[in-house]
Amino acid sequence: MLPPWRWLATAPCADSDHNDAVSLPEKVPIILALLEQTSTALLADVARLTEADMRAPSTLPDWSRAHVLAHLINQGDAYRRMAWGAAHGLTLQQYPGGRDQREAEIERNAGWPAEQLRVELERSTDELRTTLGTMPEAGWSHTVIRVNGPMPAWEAVQSRLLEVAFHHLDLAAGHTPGRWPGELTDLLLPDIAAGYERRTRAGLGERWLIG
Repeated sequence: MLPPWRWLATAPCADSDHNDAVSLPEKVPIILALLEQTSTALLADVARLTEADMRAPSTLPDWSRAHVLAHLINQGDAYRRMAWGAAHGLTLQQYPGGRDQREAEIERNAGWPAEQLRVELERSTDELRTTLGTMPEAGWSHTVIRVNGPMPAWEAVQSRLLEVAFHHLDLAAGHTPGRWPGELTDLLLPDIAAGYERRTRAGLGERWLIG
């Protein structure tokens, strides 16, 4: 059974036509700051994991903690490629080989020793930070192709923020939602609630109010 927070992770990030209370130019720095905070917290906890800790189960079915970290490493590299493409006017795919590539890379890299997983996670995080830090303004609205479809680059980065936040919980290494920055909840809750309401209406044919 999935942990109780995982249904939240299936909620989409803001739709491109969503009437956001915060404009795009204001939202991007907020997303980047939160991504930095959540990534730093993740790296700090991962630094304490031993080899045995890495091989222990995560909260996700059939995934060890090493699988979760391998996924975050590979995904960080994929987001860096997509962001680089957006900065240069190119539309790049998250995984050119599709889900088969994604799964094969996770299985391969989950076998890395603990120290290599830590080093690669730090490298992937640093390289993504550098690429996002040099994104031209027009790049944020450029389309990238995530594994679940096209979206503007800024929305993909928000989705990376969500992935880091939730997969940190999936490590089952003592991190809790109570350690999230308050701004993270403020940013994501409207979209999580909207996604939950859409699924509820689709499944039951009625409207549920979140509040």
